[in-house]
Amino acid sequence: LERGLSDKQLGIQNWLTHLADEAANAGDGEWPAELASNATGNLEIQRDMTSYRYSLAFSAYALGLLSFVHTPAYVQPVANSLKTILELVVDERVWSYFGQKGDCAPFFLTTYCEEHDVSMCDLNQLWHADQDLRCGPPAD
Repeated sequence: LERGLSDKQLGIQNWLTHLADEAANAGDGEWPAELASNATGNLEIQRDMTSYRYSLAFSAYALGLLSFVHTPAYVQPVANSLKTILELVVDERVWSYFGQKGDCAPFFLTTYCEEHDVSMCDLNQLWHADQDLRCGPPAD
């Protein structure tokens, strides 16, 4: 196993880091189009595998694996990028769908939620009635 990153791997690491930094620096503005891969009409509702949460998670997986496998003694750049990605994951635009009535993901719940005007959070409360789950904005 060769240690260190190839030019291609370094390019991927830099690109993912750039995307995360660009989104973090955008504040309430638009995130890079590559993270909004669901710009085909799905952006606001965040359904399916093209939602922000997946783009961010897969970016974090890729960065973590690149670092773990190829640069285990030099993790700081990736650690900084993972911190940025985790901060993006808790952004309201990533999880706002969870409390929207009539809007559920994955696809097989969509019709039920639309017909019964319930949210993913409502369903979660139903499925986990023995736990104290509350709907609403994420805690600060």
